Amino acid sequence: MRKILLAILIIFTTISIQAQIVKIDTVKNQTIILKTKGTSTKYQQYLYSIGIKVFSYEQFPKLLNQVNSTKYKEIPLNGFIFKFNDNQISYRLSGSFYNKNISFNNECIDCEIAKGKLRDYSIKLGFEKNLSYSIIKTYFGFEILFR
Repeated sequence: MRKILLAILIIFTTISIQAQIVKIDTVKNQTIILKTKGTSTKYQQYLYSIGIKVFSYEQFPKLLNQVNSTKYKEIPLNGFIFKFNDNQISYRLSGSFYNKNISFNNECIDCEIAKGKLRDYSIKLGFEKNLSYSIIKTYFGFEILFR
């Protein structure tokens, strides 16, 4: 029985070794061009971005002996951002401004009212490295602020 199985194994092994294709010279390949409806912009990063700061709710530092220094200020339309992308690093330039006349009570004996102009200007210059590997887009960045 072993000799019969060994003989069958040798025959099938020999047939399978002889059945290997060494060279195909009769098959010709044509270039196939697939037509698409358009390119997908799902993960595309644009060359530049422009934006405006529509609303901010900020607290400014205490001036002199100001009583209501913890009061927040609502500031509409006070900033911009410009971002340039070179497909490796995005460079950002942003700024904001605040320029209003203010008056407040001082902590004093006769409670005089201080009047003046509150100005706040800031310019930020920075960069960010985008990591877009999926639907969730992460980035890390660095900014230098002049205020």
